[in-house]
Amino acid sequence: MKPIDFLNSAQAILALQGEPNVRNAISRSYYAVYHKGLAAIARRGLPVYQGPSHLEAAESLKKADRRLGILLRDYHKKRVIADYHLDEDVGVDPQDFIGRCREMIDELDKL
Repeated sequence: MKPIDFLNSAQAILALQGEPNVRNAISRSYYAVYHKGLAAIARRGLPVYQGPSHLEAAESLKKADRRLGILLRDYHKKRVIADYHLDEDVGVDPQDFIGRCREMIDELDKL
């Protein structure tokens, strides 16, 4: 399985409509970016912390590209809301989020 498979799954899930599917699509999109971020960190020889913790991965990525590290952290926050804070609005258009994750994956591939 490849990280892009998560993003493709997110797009398919979103087609089903409904809030649970929106939340799942946001979560899957985040994981596509997260796994691509881990690969970029490893390619750059940056430390991948024990776990690896999601926020620690974002901090490592910031050493290679500050903006992408910050985006990974911000996308993680959206994923946490989507997965755990069911009484909160995720606060993002899911189709837009998938598109931004796809763009970030392209950038991570070039890192």
